[in-house]
Amino acid sequence: MLLALLTNFLLDLVYPKLCINCGKYGSFLCFNCYEKIDPCHTDLCFYCGRISKHGEICPLCKKKYKPYFRSVRWCGNYSGVLKEIIHHYKYDGIIELSEVLSQLAYNRIINCVNQKQPIIVPVPIHRSKEQMRGFNQSELIARKLSELCGNNGGLALVRIKNTATQVGLSKLQRASNVAGSIVCRDGELVRSKTVLLVDDVATTGATLNECAKVLRASGAKRVEAVVLARD
Repeated sequence: MLLALLTNFLLDLVYPKLCINCGKYGSFLCFNCYEKIDPCHTDLCFYCGRISKHGEICPLCKKKYKPYFRSVRWCGNYSGVLKEIIHHYKYDGIIELSEVLSQLAYNRIINCVNQKQPIIVPVPIHRSKEQMRGFNQSELIARKLSELCGNNGGLALVRIKNTATQVGLSKLQRASNVAGSIVCRDGELVRSKTVLLVDDVATTGATLNECAKVLRASGAKRVEAVVLARD
């Protein structure tokens, strides 16, 4: 115990914990900056933004876009403090921020997850990107979310193509870019189950939809999603 305390003390001297938003010493996100996060409390249709029960895709958008997922909930907009947290977590490897982010996701879905008991599955990244980054940001959130909810989860999906970045692409280009890039490696886990997809940021929903398409083809009864931020 004493050795562990001494180790943590020395690490804190060399790598002090500073708030990623304001620089205050003590933690990677101080309480004041956490309070500045503007969470989304209203369930909306992912495509048109109309109020929609449980974030389900509204009938008009379902007919227009024909998505494979039933609903999407997001914790907030990709801006301000939330954007800073996700950026430092994802690109600077401050994995301690996964605690904050998973709690935000849990708060967003807690009122419906207990009723549906979904299988929690992260959106995959290609192994080369995971090796370079050292982790899959969505997988860590999904694992912690599974613990918070007390629900089963697993790495049912695998990305088999190292696709180009989606940044700057149109909706159609994004869908084409990810087409055929993801496969299901654990159909038994998701068969006849409701699946909750977990991702960090969603823009057009192309990646979520490709994942949902694969899951439905593998026997999933229903696919829903929660993302940390909507861009």
